[in-house]
This record gives sequence, structure tokens and C-alpha cells, in this order.
Amino acid sequence: MTTGQTLAVDLGTGYTSACVGLDGRGESLRLGPGGPMPAVVSLSLDGRLLTGTAAVDVAATHPDRAQRHPLQALETTERVQLGEVTIPTIELIAAVLRQVLHEAARHAPGPPPRQVVLTAPARWTATEVDSLRAAATRAGLTDVMLLPEPIAAARYHAAPDSIRAGTAVAIYDLGATTLATTILTATPNGFEIRGEPGGNPAFGGDDIDDALLRQLADRARTVDSAAWDELWADLSPSGRQRHNQLRQQVIAAKEGLSTATVRAIAVGGSIGDIQLTRAELEASIEGDLRATVTELIRTIERAGIRPGELSAIFLVGGSTRIPRISALVTELTGIRPRPAADPQAATALGALLTATATAMPAGPGSIPYAARVAAEPEAGAAGARPFGARDDYAPTARYPFGELPRSDTYPPPGAYPPPAGYPPPGAYPPPGTMGGPPRQQPSGRRQTAIIGAIVTLLVLAVGIPMIALTVASSDKPGPSPTAGTTLPAIPAGPTGTPRPASSTSSSPSPSPSPSPSATGSTNGLTVAQRRLRALLDPAEITDCEANPDAEDSDIDASLTCVASNGTAVIAFHYYTAKSLRGDVDYRSGQITDEGSCENGRSSVGTWQVNSSSTVDVGALLCYYHSGRFVMFWSYDSDLVSFAAADTDAASLYQWWKRFDPLA
Repeated sequence: MTTGQTLAVDLGTGYTSACVGLDGRGESLRLGPGGPMPAVVSLSLDGRLLTGTAAVDVAATHPDRAQRHPLQALETTERVQLGEVTIPTIELIAAVLRQVLHEAARHAPGPPPRQVVLTAPARWTATEVDSLRAAATRAGLTDVMLLPEPIAAARYHAAPDSIRAGTAVAIYDLGATTLATTILTATPNGFEIRGEPGGNPAFGGDDIDDALLRQLADRARTVDSAAWDELWADLSPSGRQRHNQLRQQVIAAKEGLSTATVRAIAVGGSIGDIQLTRAELEASIEGDLRATVTELIRTIERAGIRPGELSAIFLVGGSTRIPRISALVTELTGIRPRPAADPQAATALGALLTATATAMPAGPGSIPYAARVAAEPEAGAAGARPFGARDDYAPTARYPFGELPRSDTYPPPGAYPPPAGYPPPGAYPPPGTMGGPPRQQPSGRRQTAIIGAIVTLLVLAVGIPMIALTVASSDKPGPSPTAGTTLPAIPAGPTGTPRPASSTSSSPSPSPSPSPSATGSTNGLTVAQRRLRALLDPAEITDCEANPDAEDSDIDASLTCVASNGTAVIAFHYYTAKSLRGDVDYRSGQITDEGSCENGRSSVGTWQVNSSSTVDVGALLCYYHSGRFVMFWSYDSDLVSFAAADTDAASLYQWWKRFDPLA
């Protein structure tokens, strides 16, 4: 078994899922509020590519600055228009991968993953695979293993030795925008693709959401037609935000109707709450769902077998939670399908199992069997190939990749070439040949900022897991720290995606590079970083430099500075109060409360301006790391926090009580 961390990523059309394996154990990586990360990529108003929920917020109010399905865009075009900027499509995928790498580092601090495996649709040709490799390179991943999605999905459901070699299984994958159907043959070492993958590129979970939204509209109009039409006709930023909130409720209702029969949508105003039922939803999409199962049967027959000859049918994709899908598959094929405990994470978890011998913890979404990967004949050793064998495929698997013309649809029957492996190393165009002038190579995987030993400590202190506790409080004399001007919220809403690591504080720009006005960057600082610097008191804190590697989906700006007494300080600014609270809660949940900061003990609590105050200024976290006492504190009303460290806990605490960094 390969030692070190393994990272598996499934770049879906609707959501990106990932999981990590370390020391023989593996688990899903939390990329968003619900686990997976929305696939949306947006361009912020200050010129940064944003991912996940941050990008969704931008898309709600500025849809012209968003690409909701970057994986589909990768298949069809080399460039996309986001606002006034044209950006190579591979940059969108690279932004998603950087965010995943950042979250993996937060989850398990340490060296970069020893293995990285990315999944790809079975219908992709060498052209799309080359583009994915180029995007991985842009994200700092120079060597990855590529794996077909259905192979990974099958590995999630069944160990290689749990199905008799030579028998066939089917994968029914209903993603956000497409249906993919694939037949696999079990081998002693895994699975290989059999026949031509099928599916429907024009139907997915988003279409089911639209059907439920139409039901909501019809029901709302029966209550107050004028109010609903007025609500939906409002295309202002606030109106679009309201539309997005309703759609998110609809998506949640679709998921809820998988287990419940009725869900309510809070429209508000004169319309109030609207009840939606599972029966109505299933009736509205019955024809579409039957068509998906019919396509599955066609795919089975094109593989030269009959449905009854299948050993199993595996379901993956978030929308397969809908009970009617399982019922139709059973009715039309005669085989009861096996749903995934966590259909959105199934492919990523299966990819991890394929890449390395990893045991999953018990619980929802975990693999229900002992993970084992058989010996690879080519390697002559057990387990997956080591990190660096990027073009090696899953053991003995066949993959219909080839030099086919690009198409917006699935290749027609007979269009697939004879089974072949992934294109050889070097087959993908190097950065710069995807259109536009050559781009500068990133210096490597996004890592914790290193600006001197103390800064290394502080950034690690921000990113590393810390442990859970109860609340204490502390006080600090002096003027109110919130006297400075509060940084206004960026109109795009909570945003942030980490930048790739580089030898300087700023990362290479996409080609063609946005203008300075688009990026909002001057003198090495972004607009957000300059606003943060303007909040700081120059009499207390100076010599501030950009610290982009500490910026993420919560933190929009970070600076490394020096206090008047020479103490190194890192400053952070958050997009919203929710972002700040989420970041504090994450860190707090990793600290064991052993006393108080004043006594030099690990602690989590709040602080006030002075002992007579009853109003908390913000959070106060203290803990030890690598022999240093670390203090992290926030100014909640200003959306700002700071971190500092010293070997002498008492001296650091006394300095902190006198330190007032805000102007």
C-alpha cells in the first residue's frame, strides 16, 4: 500500500466530490455545506475565479459572470466569457481543483498528497482527457491517475472479488445535467468497460428541479398569481437572489421527497408556504424517467447481453435517491438495483478504493466492505501504482478513449474505437497551446504560506485541525476595537477560492490576462487586501504584505504584518459574518479547552474591551503548536481576525491586551 495521503476527486457536472485516504483509512472530504461542492465557477467583481457556494452566490446576482457547468464547458469550448473577461475553460477546472487541494490540506495538514486520482466520463475522447490533464497541471498537479467514472462507481459498490469474473454489471449514473449508462465486465482485478457507453446528454437532475419549480409556480399562481408573476419578473440583483433562494428550497425539497411524501416551500408574502408532494413530482417526470431506463436497456443490449444476464445494476448520482427510479429499473429490467448510501460521493470513494487499499469508517456513505485492491499485472505488486503514474489505468480496465471529433452529444453507436488506454504521456497540449500565448507554469500544489518561521506557524495554526471545548471569555482594556471603518460587503456576496502557490505573492493570471482594473490588483495587493490594510492602524501594525495562500472560501483577504514591538501578525478579512463564524467554529471545534488564555492554556471563548463590558467583541482562541503559544482573535463587527504566536505565553497575552490593530 502506498504511504502518505491519497486524494480522489470526482468532477461532476453538478457537484464536485472528493475523499482522502491516509494510513489505510479514508473518508469523504467536506467541500461545501452538504459535503460536495457545487460545480459553479464565477468571476468575482475584483477579478478572481470563485468556486463552490461562493460562486453560487455570484451566479445568483450576476449570472453573466458564472459558468454553472464547467465540466460540460470543457467538452465543448476552449474559452468561456465571464462578465467582460474571456477565460480558458481549463482555468475553471483548475480553480475547482485548487479549492479541493486547499480543503484537503485543511482536513489533513501535512505534505501534498502522494497520490491524486481524477475521474472522467466514460464517453470522453482523448481531446477532453487532454484538457483535463492541462487543467490539473494549471492547478499544480503534474502527475495524476485518471479513472473512468463507471469503473470508480462499480468499485464503490463491489470489491473485485465479490462478483464472479466474466459477469456483467450496469452503471446508471444520473448527474445534474446528463444521464450516463455503462456496462462493465468483472475481472479478477477489477472491472472493464463492455460495449459502448450510452446515456442522454439532455436530461439530468437539473431538469427534475425545473419540473418541481414549475409545480411550485403553478401552485403559487393559484394562491396569488399577480404576486408570483411580480416576484419572478424581478431581475434586479435582489430579485435574482430571491429566485436563487427559492430554487435552493426546491432542490432541498426534491431531496427531502426521497424519504418524505410532502415538503413545504416558503415563498413568503401573500403566497405563504406551498406544499409539494412526491406523487406529483413523480407523475410530472414519469415519462423522462422511463426514457432513462429504456436507454439503460439499450446500452445493455448494445453490449451483447440481456438485462436478465446482469449480475447487478448500480445507481449513482444525487437524483437516484428518487424512489421511482429504483422502482422503474426493477420493473423494466427485472433486477432490483443497488442504490449508493451516498450517491454523490460514490464515484470519488470508489476512485479512492481503486487507487489504494483504503478502509472506510462505518457510517452513511462509507464503503460497506473491506477495501482491497488486487495486484496489477503490469506493476507486479499489490495495490495501486504510486503517485506519478498518471497514465496508468485501473487494473486491466478497458476504456474507449480515442481521437474522435468533438461533439456536443454522445458518440453515435459504432463510433467508439477499439478499447484502448488513456493517451500516452505528453499527448495533452502543454499550457499555452489551448489558445492564447504560453502560460507560466505554477510552482506546485497550493500550500500553506511560508513567510519566515513564525508566519509558517501562524498559517498552519489557522489551517490545521484543532479540538472541541466549552466557552470562556477574556477582556482587554483600551478603546473599542471597532472604531475603524467596517469593510463594505463585496456586492457579489461571500466569495473566495484559494490561489495557486507560486514563488511570489500573486499567482499567474489566465491568458489573456485580465486588465488591472479587472483584477483589482495594484502593487501586489488585491482590492480586498488593500481594503484590509486600510483598516489597520499604522501606529500599531506595519510592513504588511499579501498573504494570498491563507485566502479561501471564508477569507477574502489576508496580510502578514509586523506589530510595533516586532511581533509577526497575520490579519484576515471575511466576506460575511457567516463566513467569519463558520471559520471560527471550524477552528474552535478542534481545540481542547483546558483553562484560559491568560493562564497560558488552550482555550476557546470570547473577549470584551474591558472587564465591565458585557458585549463580546469577538472570538478568542489559544493553543500550542510546535512549542509556540498561538492566539487567534476576531473583531466580529469588522469581519476581521488576527493571529500571533510566541514561545512565552504570558508575554504574548500581556502584549495582546495592549495591542489595538484597527484604525
